[in-house]
Amino acid sequence: FGTVVLKTTEGEEISGILTKKTNLFWTITLATGKKRNLRPDEISSHILASTMPPMGSILKPEEIRDVVEFLAGQK
Repeated sequence: FGTVVLKTTEGEEISGILTKKTNLFWTITLATGKKRNLRPDEISSHILASTMPPMGSILKPEEIRDVVEFLAGQK
């Protein structure tokens, strides 16, 4: 699913990769490779972070358009 930073109801901050999300629990894979399961009621807030760098600071709008056009044509 992507990188997530969440805060538990006890105030602990956890970051890692959200590898599974169900109504019963969320599985976070930590940087150490260890998996941690949390119930949704244990999570007070969360932010899903993108692993993509901000393209607007790297490419011009025309270059972004060209990349999107190229990728769209790769069917």
